[in-house]
Amino acid sequence: MVGKVVLSVALGNIKESNLSDKKKLTIEMLIRDRVRRGDSLVRASALAGNAMQESKGDSSIKQGNSKKSDKQWFKKTKAGRGTGLMQWDDRRFSLKKFAEKQGDDWRDPHVQLEFLNHEIEGAEKKSMSKVSKKEDIVQQTKDVSKYFLRPGKPHNEKRIKHAKRLLKKYKNIPEEVRITKAKSSMYTLPESMRKNVAKKKLEKKTNTDGYNISTEQMDKLRKESKSYMEFQEKLDKFKTDAEKNQMKR
Repeated sequence: MVGKVVLSVALGNIKESNLSDKKKLTIEMLIRDRVRRGDSLVRASALAGNAMQESKGDSSIKQGNSKKSDKQWFKKTKAGRGTGLMQWDDRRFSLKKFAEKQGDDWRDPHVQLEFLNHEIEGAEKKSMSKVSKKEDIVQQTKDVSKYFLRPGKPHNEKRIKHAKRLLKKYKNIPEEVRITKAKSSMYTLPESMRKNVAKKKLEKKTNTDGYNISTEQMDKLRKESKSYMEFQEKLDKFKTDAEKNQMKR
């Protein structure tokens, strides 16, 4: 299924020198993922606004831009070791364990979005239930910070600023997600975001629903796209064209 490689390639082929694009795409992925899972755009933006304040969308960051090795970083210690997209501190051990269980690296943004959902539906379900149900971006952003992330110094004004900007920027996502889900069952972000580090050594050809698409072709499509939605549409077209060619054989 194309969806199983879409997001890993979309992120994985962005060069380190263009990390800002990778961060932006990670934040967009977070919003799309949450909307696909049933969250309102306000809730998704509240989570993303908090992620922006915590990590600026950098899933590999360690608090204070620490360069400590993972062995040092994941030693049991006091607070002050925020890790990844949401700067999980004492919960960083759960993130690492979650990634390892799947054979993945904790730095992978796909893994962290899966872990985020794992928490929301599991250990942090009670905390998230305290977040306002009103479609109020200010209140939801503050509540996500207070009940879910529980930072030492919230700096809520910055979180709210990020959330409001993202809410406006991605106002079309709910409709885009609805259309894409209706068009194709390939858009399976939650399940597709697993197993990426282990599978980043992709073969020259990646089998997807009975036809082959090379990683080079995927990279070319990504570079030609100005947005994730355009990238997804190009993949849809690739799939359609491939299916037509198969029928002619």
